[in-house]
Amino acid sequence: MENSTNKKTIKFNTSVLNWYLNEDKVKQIHDDKYREKIYSLFTNAAYEDPLVFMRIVLYIANTRTKDDEIIGYKSLLHFLGILLPQFVLNNIDLILKLGNKNDVLYFLSIPNIQKRIIKFIEYKSKYDSDYKDLLNGNVIKTKINRVIKYNKENNVVTLLQNILDDPNFNGINV
Repeated sequence: MENSTNKKTIKFNTSVLNWYLNEDKVKQIHDDKYREKIYSLFTNAAYEDPLVFMRIVLYIANTRTKDDEIIGYKSLLHFLGILLPQFVLNNIDLILKLGNKNDVLYFLSIPNIQKRIIKFIEYKSKYDSDYKDLLNGNVIKTKINRVIKYNKENNVVTLLQNILDDPNFNGINV
């Protein structure tokens, strides 16, 4: 029999997913007051359950297609780089594997991780010509490898369950 104290709510993480799925709310990220509210939501979600939060981030990395979703994802990466830099550094390979290699550029504008990101790019350039091109000032010309196959039109509970069960997100370091 399950004890009610063993149940963990993830209401903030669910709210992050709802935010991403609501185009009108994602569009509001340009409003300073709204951005502050969203960053507060991201913070609460990250501390509520960092593993669930990172799975949602990786889901967004792999499924973003519309301009508003891309802007929302950029805001999420900016948030991660500023407030949870170790989170980024611990998971940079997964972020780029499920997202786009060019996503690394978002982190170059964040002073507290910029040097580590440059070292990461320099290291990767020894083994990956895309990163070598990046060091030479060229944008990487690869597309996102879409591995997420379930429909984001599902209700948020079903979608969240799919995200939590997805083996593509295994290997997250929190």
